[in-house]
Amino acid sequence: MSALRESEPSMEREILLNNLSYATYPYLISLGDYNKLLTIAGLPVLTLDADEAAVYIDSEFTTNDNRTKLLNNILAARPETRLGEDTLYLTGTVQTTDIVTDRSITLSFALILPDEAFEYYTQGDYSVYLNGVLDKGATENTSLMSAISDINDHLNGTGLHYESYLQNMGRQLFYMVSASYITIYLAIIFLIIANTVIGVQFLIGQQKSSRRYRTLIHLGATHTTLCQSSRKQINWYFGVPVVVAVFSSLFGVRALFSGILSYSAKNNLSEMMIISVAMILVLCVVEYIYVAVVKRSSDHYLLTLMVPEREE
Repeated sequence: MSALRESEPSMEREILLNNLSYATYPYLISLGDYNKLLTIAGLPVLTLDADEAAVYIDSEFTTNDNRTKLLNNILAARPETRLGEDTLYLTGTVQTTDIVTDRSITLSFALILPDEAFEYYTQGDYSVYLNGVLDKGATENTSLMSAISDINDHLNGTGLHYESYLQNMGRQLFYMVSASYITIYLAIIFLIIANTVIGVQFLIGQQKSSRRYRTLIHLGATHTTLCQSSRKQINWYFGVPVVVAVFSSLFGVRALFSGILSYSAKNNLSEMMIISVAMILVLCVVEYIYVAVVKRSSDHYLLTLMVPEREE
Protein backbone atom coordinates (compact mmCIF):
# COMPACT_ATOMS: atom_id res chain seq x y z
CA MET A 1 0.00 0.00 0.00
CA SER A 2 2.83 2.40 0.87
CA ALA A 3 4.67 1.58 -2.36
CA LEU A 4 1.48 2.18 -4.35
CA ARG A 5 0.95 5.58 -2.76
CA GLU A 6 4.49 6.56 -3.74
CA SER A 7 4.02 5.54 -7.37
CA GLU A 8 2.85 7.86 -10.13
CA PRO A 9 -0.85 8.80 -9.96
CA SER A 10 -3.02 6.76 -12.32
CA MET A 11 -6.43 5.10 -12.49
CA GLU A 12 -4.80 1.67 -12.04
CA ARG A 13 -3.11 2.85 -8.86
CA GLU A 14 -6.37 4.16 -7.40
CA ILE A 15 -8.19 0.91 -8.22
CA LEU A 16 -5.44 -1.16 -6.58
CA LEU A 17 -5.42 1.07 -3.49
CA ASN A 18 -9.18 0.60 -3.17
CA ASN A 19 -9.05 -3.17 -3.70
CA LEU A 20 -6.11 -3.78 -1.37
CA SER A 21 -7.68 -1.70 1.39
CA TYR A 22 -9.94 -4.71 2.06
CA ALA A 23 -7.03 -7.20 2.24
CA THR A 24 -6.37 -6.77 5.96
CA TYR A 25 -7.07 -10.47 6.67
CA PRO A 26 -5.69 -12.29 3.62
CA TYR A 27 -6.37 -15.88 2.69
CA LEU A 28 -3.35 -18.19 3.00
CA ILE A 29 -2.21 -20.83 0.51
CA SER A 30 0.33 -23.57 1.13
CA LEU A 31 3.43 -23.28 -1.07
CA GLY A 32 3.86 -27.04 -1.45
CA ASP A 33 0.29 -27.58 -2.64
CA TYR A 34 0.41 -24.56 -4.96
CA ASN A 35 3.65 -25.88 -6.50
CA LYS A 36 1.90 -29.20 -7.19
CA LEU A 37 -0.78 -27.24 -9.05
CA LEU A 38 1.88 -25.38 -11.06
CA THR A 39 3.59 -28.68 -11.92
CA ILE A 40 0.30 -30.11 -13.22
CA ALA A 41 -0.22 -26.95 -15.29
CA GLY A 42 3.30 -27.25 -16.73
CA LEU A 43 4.49 -24.01 -15.07
CA PRO A 44 7.71 -23.39 -13.10
CA VAL A 45 7.38 -23.85 -9.34
CA LEU A 46 7.94 -21.14 -6.73
CA THR A 47 10.79 -20.98 -4.25
CA LEU A 48 10.34 -19.02 -1.02
CA ASP A 49 12.51 -18.50 2.03
CA ALA A 50 11.05 -18.85 5.52
CA ASP A 51 10.38 -15.09 5.78
CA GLU A 52 9.04 -14.64 2.23
CA ALA A 53 5.56 -14.79 0.69
CA ALA A 54 4.13 -14.59 -2.80
CA VAL A 55 1.00 -12.65 -3.70
CA TYR A 56 -1.94 -14.52 -5.24
CA ILE A 57 -4.76 -12.68 -7.04
CA ASP A 58 -7.35 -14.64 -9.01
CA SER A 59 -7.40 -14.12 -12.76
CA GLU A 60 -10.90 -12.61 -12.42
CA PHE A 61 -9.30 -9.62 -10.67
CA THR A 62 -6.17 -9.26 -12.85
CA THR A 63 -7.68 -8.62 -16.27
CA ASN A 64 -5.82 -5.32 -16.59
CA ASP A 65 -2.21 -5.74 -17.79
CA ASN A 66 -1.11 -2.32 -16.51
CA ARG A 67 -2.45 -3.15 -13.05
CA THR A 68 -0.54 -6.43 -12.93
CA LYS A 69 2.62 -4.76 -14.21
CA LEU A 70 2.36 -2.13 -11.49
CA LEU A 71 2.09 -4.81 -8.79
CA ASN A 72 5.00 -6.79 -10.26
CA ASN A 73 7.20 -3.69 -10.21
CA ILE A 74 6.43 -3.23 -6.53
CA LEU A 75 7.07 -6.91 -5.73
CA ALA A 76 10.40 -6.73 -7.56
CA ALA A 77 11.62 -4.39 -4.81
CA ARG A 78 10.79 -7.08 -2.20
CA PRO A 79 8.60 -4.84 0.00
CA GLU A 80 8.50 -5.51 3.73
CA THR A 81 5.25 -6.04 5.63
CA ARG A 82 4.07 -7.72 8.81
CA LEU A 83 1.87 -10.77 9.26
CA GLY A 84 0.81 -10.93 12.88
CA GLU A 85 3.97 -10.21 14.86
CA ASP A 86 6.43 -11.42 12.22
CA THR A 87 8.20 -9.58 9.43
CA LEU A 88 7.40 -10.83 5.94
CA TYR A 89 8.90 -9.95 2.56
CA LEU A 90 6.72 -10.08 -0.56
CA THR A 91 8.58 -11.36 -3.59
CA GLY A 92 8.25 -12.84 -7.06
CA THR A 93 5.39 -11.93 -9.40
CA VAL A 94 1.63 -11.95 -8.96
CA GLN A 95 0.33 -15.53 -9.14
CA THR A 96 -2.94 -16.06 -11.01
CA THR A 97 -3.22 -19.81 -11.68
CA ASP A 98 -6.73 -20.96 -10.73
CA ILE A 99 -6.56 -23.00 -7.53
CA VAL A 100 -9.95 -24.72 -8.00
CA THR A 101 -12.13 -25.70 -10.94
CA ASP A 102 -15.19 -23.85 -9.64
CA ARG A 103 -14.88 -20.33 -11.09
CA SER A 104 -17.38 -19.01 -8.55
CA ILE A 105 -14.70 -19.49 -5.85
CA THR A 106 -12.27 -16.63 -6.45
CA LEU A 107 -9.76 -14.89 -4.20
CA SER A 108 -9.16 -11.20 -4.73
CA PHE A 109 -6.02 -11.33 -2.57
CA ALA A 110 -4.11 -14.12 -0.83
CA LEU A 111 -0.60 -14.91 0.40
CA ILE A 112 1.33 -18.03 -0.59
CA LEU A 113 3.43 -19.07 2.41
CA PRO A 114 6.02 -21.81 2.96
CA ASP A 115 4.47 -24.96 4.39
CA GLU A 116 5.85 -24.41 7.90
CA ALA A 117 4.58 -20.83 8.06
CA PHE A 118 1.23 -21.93 6.62
CA GLU A 119 0.79 -24.56 9.37
CA TYR A 120 1.86 -22.05 12.03
CA TYR A 121 -0.63 -19.34 11.05
CA THR A 122 -3.59 -21.61 10.26
CA GLN A 123 -3.20 -23.93 13.27
CA GLY A 124 -4.85 -26.68 11.27
CA ASP A 125 -7.97 -24.60 10.53
CA TYR A 126 -8.14 -24.59 6.73
CA SER A 127 -10.10 -26.02 3.80
CA VAL A 128 -8.69 -28.77 1.59
CA TYR A 129 -9.45 -29.11 -2.12
CA LEU A 130 -8.18 -32.07 -4.14
CA ASN A 131 -7.38 -31.36 -7.77
CA GLY A 132 -7.70 -34.24 -10.23
CA VAL A 133 -6.30 -34.22 -13.74
CA LEU A 134 -7.36 -36.50 -16.59
CA ASP A 135 -4.66 -38.83 -17.82
CA LYS A 136 -3.57 -38.12 -21.39
CA GLY A 137 -4.64 -41.62 -22.39
CA ALA A 138 -8.23 -40.95 -21.31
CA THR A 139 -8.92 -38.98 -24.48
CA GLU A 140 -7.20 -41.23 -27.01
CA ASN A 141 -10.35 -42.99 -28.24
CA THR A 142 -12.92 -40.39 -27.26
CA SER A 143 -13.45 -36.66 -27.02
CA LEU A 144 -12.51 -34.54 -24.03
CA MET A 145 -16.16 -33.83 -23.20
CA SER A 146 -17.01 -37.54 -23.25
CA ALA A 147 -14.03 -38.36 -21.05
CA ILE A 148 -15.02 -35.75 -18.47
CA SER A 149 -18.63 -36.96 -18.60
CA ASP A 150 -17.50 -40.57 -17.96
CA ILE A 151 -15.42 -39.47 -14.97
CA ASN A 152 -18.41 -37.54 -13.63
CA ASP A 153 -20.52 -40.71 -13.85
CA HIS A 154 -17.96 -42.58 -11.75
CA LEU A 155 -17.74 -39.78 -9.19
CA ASN A 156 -21.53 -39.56 -8.88
CA GLY A 157 -21.59 -43.03 -7.37
CA THR A 158 -18.99 -42.22 -4.70
CA GLY A 159 -21.03 -39.62 -2.81
CA LEU A 160 -18.19 -37.09 -3.06
CA HIS A 161 -18.92 -33.40 -3.55
CA TYR A 162 -16.97 -32.45 -6.65
CA GLU A 163 -16.83 -29.90 -9.44
CA SER A 164 -15.63 -30.49 -13.00
CA TYR A 165 -14.84 -28.11 -15.81
CA LEU A 166 -17.81 -29.48 -17.73
CA GLN A 167 -20.20 -28.66 -14.87
CA ASN A 168 -18.60 -25.29 -14.33
CA MET A 169 -18.85 -24.32 -18.00
CA GLY A 170 -22.47 -25.49 -18.10
CA ARG A 171 -23.40 -23.46 -15.03
CA GLN A 172 -21.63 -20.33 -16.25
CA LEU A 173 -23.32 -20.71 -19.65
CA PHE A 174 -26.68 -21.08 -17.90
CA TYR A 175 -26.05 -17.91 -15.90
CA MET A 176 -25.13 -15.96 -19.03
CA VAL A 177 -28.10 -17.22 -21.06
CA SER A 178 -30.51 -16.63 -18.17
CA ALA A 179 -29.23 -13.10 -17.56
CA SER A 180 -29.38 -12.28 -21.28
CA TYR A 181 -32.88 -13.75 -21.63
CA ILE A 182 -34.21 -11.85 -18.62
CA THR A 183 -32.60 -8.62 -19.81
CA ILE A 184 -34.01 -8.92 -23.33
CA TYR A 185 -37.41 -10.02 -22.01
CA LEU A 186 -37.68 -7.08 -19.61
CA ALA A 187 -36.44 -4.67 -22.29
CA ILE A 188 -39.13 -5.84 -24.73
CA ILE A 189 -41.83 -5.69 -22.04
CA PHE A 190 -40.91 -2.15 -21.04
CA LEU A 191 -40.63 -1.11 -24.69
CA ILE A 192 -44.12 -2.43 -25.43
CA ILE A 193 -45.58 -0.83 -22.30
CA ALA A 194 -43.97 2.55 -23.01
CA ASN A 195 -45.10 2.66 -26.64
CA THR A 196 -48.59 1.46 -25.76
CA VAL A 197 -48.96 4.15 -23.10
CA ILE A 198 -47.79 6.89 -25.48
CA GLY A 199 -50.02 5.65 -28.30
CA VAL A 200 -53.13 5.28 -26.14
CA GLN A 201 -52.50 8.67 -24.55
CA PHE A 202 -52.40 10.35 -27.96
CA LEU A 203 -55.54 8.60 -29.22
CA ILE A 204 -57.45 9.47 -26.03
CA GLY A 205 -56.39 13.09 -26.38
CA GLN A 206 -57.56 13.02 -29.98
CA GLN A 207 -60.98 11.72 -28.97
CA LYS A 208 -61.29 14.45 -26.34
CA SER A 209 -60.70 16.97 -29.13
CA SER A 210 -63.48 15.55 -31.31
CA ARG A 211 -65.51 18.77 -31.12
CA ARG A 212 -62.61 20.76 -32.53
CA TYR A 213 -62.23 18.30 -35.38
CA ARG A 214 -65.96 18.52 -36.14
CA THR A 215 -65.69 22.30 -36.18
CA LEU A 216 -62.89 22.05 -38.75
CA ILE A 217 -64.99 19.64 -40.80
CA HIS A 218 -67.92 22.09 -40.79
CA LEU A 219 -65.53 24.80 -41.94
CA GLY A 220 -64.60 22.68 -44.95
CA ALA A 221 -61.56 20.67 -43.83
CA THR A 222 -61.17 17.42 -45.77
CA HIS A 223 -60.24 14.01 -44.40
CA THR A 224 -56.85 14.20 -46.12
CA THR A 225 -56.06 17.55 -44.50
CA LEU A 226 -57.03 16.31 -41.05
CA CYS A 227 -54.95 13.16 -41.49
CA GLN A 228 -51.89 15.14 -42.56
CA SER A 229 -52.23 17.40 -39.53
CA SER A 230 -52.72 14.42 -37.20
CA ARG A 231 -49.73 12.57 -38.65
CA LYS A 232 -47.48 15.57 -38.04
CA GLN A 233 -48.65 15.67 -34.43
CA ILE A 234 -47.90 11.95 -34.05
CA ASN A 235 -44.42 12.40 -35.55
CA TRP A 236 -43.64 15.09 -32.96
CA TYR A 237 -45.37 13.16 -30.17
CA PHE A 238 -43.24 10.07 -30.73
CA GLY A 239 -40.22 11.68 -32.36
CA VAL A 240 -39.09 13.94 -29.52
CA PRO A 241 -38.74 11.19 -26.86
CA VAL A 242 -37.24 8.76 -29.41
CA VAL A 243 -34.56 11.23 -30.55
CA VAL A 244 -33.68 12.08 -26.96
CA ALA A 245 -33.53 8.36 -26.09
CA VAL A 246 -31.26 7.57 -29.06
CA PHE A 247 -28.73 10.30 -28.25
CA SER A 248 -28.71 9.48 -24.54
CA SER A 249 -28.29 5.77 -25.38
CA LEU A 250 -25.23 6.45 -27.54
CA PHE A 251 -23.49 8.44 -24.80
CA GLY A 252 -24.72 6.06 -22.09
CA VAL A 253 -23.45 2.93 -23.86
CA ARG A 254 -20.06 4.50 -24.53
CA ALA A 255 -19.74 5.63 -20.90
CA LEU A 256 -20.75 2.15 -19.72
CA PHE A 257 -18.18 0.41 -21.93
CA SER A 258 -15.46 2.86 -20.91
CA GLY A 259 -16.18 2.28 -17.24
CA ILE A 260 -16.54 -1.51 -16.94
CA LEU A 261 -14.47 -3.01 -19.75
CA SER A 262 -10.94 -4.23 -19.17
CA TYR A 263 -7.96 -2.52 -20.75
CA SER A 264 -7.61 -5.15 -23.48
CA ALA A 265 -11.33 -5.14 -24.26
CA LYS A 266 -11.34 -1.35 -24.66
CA ASN A 267 -9.21 -1.77 -27.78
CA ASN A 268 -12.33 -3.16 -29.48
CA LEU A 269 -14.55 -0.35 -28.24
CA SER A 270 -15.31 0.91 -31.75
CA GLU A 271 -16.53 -2.54 -32.87
CA MET A 272 -18.80 -2.86 -29.83
CA MET A 273 -20.16 0.64 -30.46
CA ILE A 274 -21.06 -0.42 -34.01
CA ILE A 275 -23.03 -3.36 -32.60
CA SER A 276 -24.73 -1.04 -30.10
CA VAL A 277 -25.68 1.40 -32.88
CA ALA A 278 -27.14 -1.51 -34.86
CA MET A 279 -29.29 -2.52 -31.88
CA ILE A 280 -30.44 1.08 -31.43
CA LEU A 281 -31.44 1.16 -35.11
CA VAL A 282 -33.47 -2.02 -34.58
CA LEU A 283 -35.32 -0.30 -31.74
CA CYS A 284 -35.93 2.67 -34.02
CA VAL A 285 -37.54 0.31 -36.55
CA VAL A 286 -39.81 -0.99 -33.78
CA GLU A 287 -40.73 2.60 -32.94
CA TYR A 288 -41.50 3.27 -36.60
CA ILE A 289 -43.90 0.30 -36.66
CA TYR A 290 -45.67 1.64 -33.55
CA VAL A 291 -45.93 5.10 -35.10
CA ALA A 292 -47.43 3.59 -38.27
CA VAL A 293 -50.01 1.66 -36.25
CA VAL A 294 -51.01 4.79 -34.28
CA LYS A 295 -51.31 6.77 -37.53
CA ARG A 296 -53.64 4.18 -39.02
CA SER A 297 -55.79 4.22 -35.87
CA SER A 298 -55.89 8.01 -36.00
CA ASP A 299 -56.89 8.03 -39.68
CA HIS A 300 -59.67 5.55 -39.00
CA TYR A 301 -61.01 7.64 -36.12
CA LEU A 302 -60.95 10.84 -38.20
CA LEU A 303 -62.83 9.02 -40.94
CA THR A 304 -65.65 8.26 -38.49
CA LEU A 305 -65.90 11.98 -37.72
CA MET A 306 -66.52 12.77 -41.39
CA VAL A 307 -69.98 11.13 -41.17
CA PRO A 308 -72.45 14.06 -40.79
CA GLU A 309 -74.42 14.08 -37.56
CA ARG A 310 -78.21 14.21 -37.77
CA GLU A 311 -79.55 17.54 -36.55
CA GLU A 312 -83.03 17.54 -34.92
